[in-house]
Amino acid sequence: MYGTNGLIGTVDKPCMSGRRITVDINAEPTKLGYSGDISILVIATNAIVPAAEIPVVCERPMYFSQNGITGGTTSTGFNTHSSSQLKQL
Repeated sequence: MYGTNGLIGTVDKPCMSGRRITVDINAEPTKLGYSGDISILVIATNAIVPAAEIPVVCERPMYFSQNGITGGTTSTGFNTHSSSQLKQL
């Protein structure tokens, strides 16, 4: 995870192939003593296949509740990475 001043820390979340996990991205930086804007970099690894060859799908759901109105939205992140995108972190 990255904050406004660079790397905050890393979090490992095991997930089996064909499965899904949910990560509370608001809670993880707090566990590391950080509060503020964050970006994440997701890397899939295992003992056999190089990380660059493992496909991963990430989504970013956001939910709200304001004055009795509730709703939400979701979007995917980058479908590929490039050095120019990573430099923006």
